[in-house]
Amino acid sequence: MPKKLVVREFEENGFYHIFNRGNNKQKIFRDSRDFDYFLGLLQEYTTPPKNNEHINFYGTIETVCYCLMSNHFHLIVHQLPEKAISQFMHVISIKYTKYFNKKYTHLGHVFQGAFLARRIKNYGDLLNTSKYVHKNAEDICNDILKYQYSSAAVYIGKRKKPEWLHTKDVFDVLRGGFGVQKNKLFSSYKKYLLLN
Repeated sequence: MPKKLVVREFEENGFYHIFNRGNNKQKIFRDSRDFDYFLGLLQEYTTPPKNNEHINFYGTIETVCYCLMSNHFHLIVHQLPEKAISQFMHVISIKYTKYFNKKYTHLGHVFQGAFLARRIKNYGDLLNTSKYVHKNAEDICNDILKYQYSSAAVYIGKRKKPEWLHTKDVFDVLRGGFGVQKNKLFSSYKKYLLLN
């Protein structure tokens, strides 16, 4: 496994591409409820807490984009303070594993191991990595812009942005780096995404 994908020390205010897959490449999302449960965890743990019953990462972790496939997932997250990503991914992984094992009377590991992560070096890398994450759906879907378990449709204005998804940084790259006007962000990202 390349060392560059085994980041374990996460910098304050850093962006990271995070991914993991099922143990032995098994499916970790078998039906729509599984996908929805995982997305629900992202929402639950990164929006303002409704009570103090559990740990919350609002203000410490921002989800920038995502793509969930049947046997793996990709996220881009922005970590504000140090060590938040490790705690966040630990909680998400444990919660999803308990859900999956109970639902499918499964024993053992759901994920292949600890999540893998790559630090995103700069804003250009952020834009390119968002494209990579969204284009992952090409393996199973003819039209990645319509794939339900990806944030691509949000980035092109075809689906309402959920409260917990933070698109600002990617759009800031288009505006600041490429001079894209605010009213052209969705169409410009779509053109960029569909380029080979």
